Amino acid sequence: MTPKTTTLIVLTILTIALFFVLQKYTKDNFTVPEEEVVAVKLRPDSARRPASDFALPDLNGKDVRLTDYRGSVVLMLFWTTW
Repeated sequence: MTPKTTTLIVLTILTIALFFVLQKYTKDNFTVPEEEVVAVKLRPDSARRPASDFALPDLNGKDVRLTDYRGSVVLMLFWTTW
């Protein structure tokens, strides 16, 4: 075996071991007792406002408006590079 292959095998084994160790010790840390769970209260329909309409180009350059999706759940993801 070449040193590169040996290093890769050792790193893989260490990564797998670390995964199982972290899974074992962090499992209970993220569990919230049922009595501590707070119900989320949404605003009633009468208190909600529609989102402002806007248009953005899709990957083909065609403008897509928010109102085109009225009545549907829309997930918007914006990112930028500076």
